[in-house]
Amino acid sequence: MFRYNYITLEGENGLRSYQYHGSDNSILMKYVISPFTQWQVNTIVPELLAPNVITLVGLIITLIPHFMVSIICNFQLFGEVPSWLCFMISASTLLYLNLDNIDGKQARKTRSSSPLGLLFDHGCDAIVTTILALNTCIIMQIGNGIQSVIAFLMGAIPFFTATWEEYYMNGLNLPIIHGASEGIVAISIIYGITGVL
Repeated sequence: MFRYNYITLEGENGLRSYQYHGSDNSILMKYVISPFTQWQVNTIVPELLAPNVITLVGLIITLIPHFMVSIICNFQLFGEVPSWLCFMISASTLLYLNLDNIDGKQARKTRSSSPLGLLFDHGCDAIVTTILALNTCIIMQIGNGIQSVIAFLMGAIPFFTATWEEYYMNGLNLPIIHGASEGIVAISIIYGITGVL
């Protein structure tokens, strides 16, 4: 009754033969984030820990403070946000960035990388992009209006076009400054500063 083939046979064969190609030219990624996460994978992360579990934990760590701030603000994009929650959102965002970079290194270390893992990782990234836009609207007191739509689109459009580029150009090549590294660190700093103010 519920059987439906969502992926064609051609699509299945494409998934089986897919290999990720890309480069990250970010200075922050090259000299800070990547060496730090590689050190964590080599010394802290147990080899038995599946990369998708790391990805899922990162998503959950981002969802928890988002739901807390949403409840406190009655599911509106404005309201008084306690300082401790701004710090919590800042820390969870940085932790997500860390775990999001660990999962791929763990997959390569354990030889468990797969197209499904990449799809799961990028799906979680898409959810987090939306959560960060909503958190930004709440913390910055933007409210329910066109400014919130613009804030959402500022994260969604680059994510969508990068994914589109990856699909059509057969690779994801990130520039020196981009949202996946510098953008997340910048927004985390803004969350923290807002907590101080």
